[in-house]
Amino acid sequence: MKKWMIVSLFVMAIVMVSSVSYAWFTYVQRKSLVQLTSHDIQVSLMLGQDIIGSSLVIDGLSYVDFEEEVMNNEVSDGFNEVGLNYTIYLNVSSLSPLVKVWMSFTHEHPELIILLIDEGIVESGHVSVSDYHSYLRNIGSQAVSKEAFLDSIEAHNQIVLDHLKQMVLKPGTQYQMQMIIWADYQRLAPGDDYKLKTYTLDLSYFMISGKGDFDA
Repeated sequence: MKKWMIVSLFVMAIVMVSSVSYAWFTYVQRKSLVQLTSHDIQVSLMLGQDIIGSSLVIDGLSYVDFEEEVMNNEVSDGFNEVGLNYTIYLNVSSLSPLVKVWMSFTHEHPELIILLIDEGIVESGHVSVSDYHSYLRNIGSQAVSKEAFLDSIEAHNQIVLDHLKQMVLKPGTQYQMQMIIWADYQRLAPGDDYKLKTYTLDLSYFMISGKGDFDA
């Protein structure tokens, strides 16, 4: 049974800049992006058309029956279309040195289902993934329970973040990642009213010189 309910998602983004050899940074806000500069490091961060580095209220989060619509259904049947999709862009200035970016997100809402898709360095003619239903079913193909399926998604997301952490972004490149969000109404706490729910998602970024090491 489909139960696509629309609520709002509150995103709190925390952006930090560091460097192996530089100790200061400046924060410059523009209409559609935040530019962070640490000596020569210049990276523009965008979440869709919104500013990363501020609190965002995102409308359009939909409730779904994850088990019925993904695990027990071989076709999307509208699931792809109701996912709240945002593309995260990391634009490295042509004047910037090599950069590494660490990213994480946290929340305290078990009903939120978040999928990260690594689109990599964007080249001309790039086509983004759009069949999220098939993508999810491939991730959870070995899962024997709903909890195992959701754990597989979390493990996949961590692989995406770990890969980004190891990447060295060159001047003039754009890295792209999709973040798609649904809410599973079957995992709502007893007594929760979805019409009154507000969700908070914390995004954190940390940038260093491409010659640096986050684990050092």
